Amino acid sequence: MSEADRNKIGFVARGKWQELISEIRKYCAAMANLDLRIRASADEFIVERVIDGWIPKRLRLEYDSFTPRILWTCIDPQEHRGEIVFRAFNDSVFYVVDERNTPLSDIVVVLTSCVTGKV
Repeated sequence: MSEADRNKIGFVARGKWQELISEIRKYCAAMANLDLRIRASADEFIVERVIDGWIPKRLRLEYDSFTPRILWTCIDPQEHRGEIVFRAFNDSVFYVVDERNTPLSDIVVVLTSCVTGKV
């Protein structure tokens, strides 16, 4: 990766993080039939599924500004982990999952399925 691409990614990655969080909030708000609790700070975002005071599922996202990347953990009976990195191409910066450019909408659906799926 060139120095120019690294600089571009470093410049826009925080905005991409905020864009992802915003879309997850919207998606969760549309799930009115589920009790979802959201906790957020500058570099961490947590969505919890609550059933009668019990939290059987939790999605945790963490923004790592040094790399930059987004680390995610789905805490349910099986724990899943992954990362979202960024790739610059021409004047754009893309989300990358498993070395593939991935649309934001796909990322949101997959990540939120952690807390919206069957308990």
